Amino acid sequence: MRYGVDFSQSVTGPDGHQVTEVLGQRSTGTERYSVAHVVVPASSKGTTRRNRFDEILLVIQGNGVVEEGGQEVSVGVGDVVHLPARTAYATHNPNDEPLVFWAVCVPAFRPEWSNTVTAGQDWRSREMPRGADRLRLARS
Repeated sequence: MRYGVDFSQSVTGPDGHQVTEVLGQRSTGTERYSVAHVVVPASSKGTTRRNRFDEILLVIQGNGVVEEGGQEVSVGVGDVVHLPARTAYATHNPNDEPLVFWAVCVPAFRPEWSNTVTAGQDWRSREMPRGADRLRLARS
């Protein structure tokens, strides 16, 4: 089945990132994975997050920076970034053009499984997923 990006369904986060889910819980009811189109505006600094799902970023336009574990890595068109569950990360765009990428989450993105990281916050203070997802995350 073919899906397209419906920008009328976009959500803009507090950091200005525009996220449009194409496949996932909200858009198609699947819990196994999700795919979203993400636009990081020019000259923006992203919020540091920690997810309880794996996330893969596939850059399709522009250049930017992914901050992971205190290190910054430059990314551009054609780059793929793997962010395992529980990884603290942020996407930044110090450039004059938007940074655009696809984000693939396994299992599917859930807002309650993606948390803003603050200084001194321990990931264990959050509710763990139940069932198979909990077992999978405990082994990683």
